[in-house]
Amino acid sequence: MDNSEGTSDHIHTSTLNTAGRRSSIWGMFCVWLLLIPLLVGAPDPVLANENHAAEKLVILSQNLRLKFSVEVVSDYQDRKTGLMFRRSLAPRAGMLFDYGVARQVAMWMRNTYLPLDILFIDSSGVIRNIATDTVPLSLTPIPSDGPVLGVLELNAGTTRALQIKPGDIVLNRIFGNMTP
Repeated sequence: MDNSEGTSDHIHTSTLNTAGRRSSIWGMFCVWLLLIPLLVGAPDPVLANENHAAEKLVILSQNLRLKFSVEVVSDYQDRKTGLMFRRSLAPRAGMLFDYGVARQVAMWMRNTYLPLDILFIDSSGVIRNIATDTVPLSLTPIPSDGPVLGVLELNAGTTRALQIKPGDIVLNRIFGNMTP
């Protein structure tokens, strides 16, 4: 630094150290406030109230029987909540939305932190269309291509990795086609 003018650019170090300590302490306090729920094991708001037993679901694709374990949700409130707030989903796990009767539906990713593949399934168990790698937290509607009885949500990338495509058959009790 050029000090040829004779001016002093000296800052009193004790003032700087005190201000730095205060902001450090405040920062650590804020971090602890954010970590407390994790440290005490605060439950995930959806998982804490989960009443859905896992069910078998099979997708027939390219002469393969791809097996999954899914939660089936059929009432309005459970369908409305879906996989919101979840932070993880096991491989080969998912959620199957049962609408009871075939209808045009649209999904969205509000409060959904996981990227998903969304499969729209007609009343005979045929996959009509698939939305892949959906964007977490997006409010953009993701529509079915026509009336569907069910919607299956899987981890993003599952349909690509297993080569699941429209026209493949989904076997589950809601489609009346699950055989032992």
